Amino acid sequence: MCLSSSEYCITGGAWLSILGIRDNKDIDIILSINGQLEFDKKYTLLSDDDKSKVDEFIDRSPKHARAHVRISGSKNTDYLIQNYCVMIDGIKFVNLSIFAKYKSNRRGSKHKDDYKKMLKFLNSSYGHLGS
Repeated sequence: MCLSSSEYCITGGAWLSILGIRDNKDIDIILSINGQLEFDKKYTLLSDDDKSKVDEFIDRSPKHARAHVRISGSKNTDYLIQNYCVMIDGIKFVNLSIFAKYKSNRRGSKHKDDYKKMLKFLNSSYGHLGS
């Protein structure tokens, strides 16, 4: 299942893994409107076994996508993907600041702990920039 990088961005635990905070168990993806249609079209062609694998490792929750759109002030996922993402080694990720704000708004000790560790990483790793 290949999608153009203009049709999606990665968020969630992938950021935590990149920052060395904790391993991620799945990929949280935000899809554009066309990306969602393309994903759904390709998904229907998969075998039940392959659908199960996709469902286990790819989280494309519309609820989480809407939260990122709201936090960024975007009109929709298309606008978010075009204006609030960064490329890292050819892969598009939602801006770290938006993900951090998303984490700060989540309930539960796991999310609060992740947020504190993100702040600690950013303060220790990037505090020296500009000095």
